[in-house]
Amino acid sequence: PKDGTPVVLLHGRTWSARPVWDLQVEDRDGASDLGASTMDLMASHNIRTYAPDMRGLGGTERDEPGWTTPTRCVKDVQCVMEWLEKEHGVRKPLMVGWSQGGVVAHLYGQSHGSKLSGLVLYASIYDPAPSEVVEHPDEPPVVENTWEGAMEDWTIPGIIDDAAAEAYGHEALKWDPRKVSWKDVHEFDACDPAKLTLP
Repeated sequence: PKDGTPVVLLHGRTWSARPVWDLQVEDRDGASDLGASTMDLMASHNIRTYAPDMRGLGGTERDEPGWTTPTRCVKDVQCVMEWLEKEHGVRKPLMVGWSQGGVVAHLYGQSHGSKLSGLVLYASIYDPAPSEVVEHPDEPPVVENTWEGAMEDWTIPGIIDDAAAEAYGHEALKWDPRKVSWKDVHEFDACDPAKLTLP
């Protein structure tokens, strides 16, 4: 809805926005059924959603030489927020970060809290313990995502039914056939709950 409450949805580490936030399941109305599009469900409650892909996931290109970093993702979120304000008049949306998207949202909120009406860190992987700094090769490895990986990451017996799980697997592999190559994840150590000050 054009005049709905704006919400920005950030996906997690491995799978992009389409399978995570806008899963289409045949013969299901996302506005009423579990196991279907979260975006459709929110739209039915007059919530206007935006779900960008992190760099190297879904419909986005990888940087040269192909690595994705927390700092790069936060800068990309900042660019998305500026674009939403300029092109759509979206000011101070609510931001929801899921899994690793939760720590990206956390870092964004620390430095740009005044740009948000609220912040939801949903199943965030935030860990106050320092991360090990890992050396990476210049070129990232090419690792294909698998059906088994999609099922393991997303489906829990009794929580999501078979039709939704199958739809998820197909969408996940369609949009993210190759694993994104993360490095410098120690940058997430800058997350500090005390530095989150939202209006």
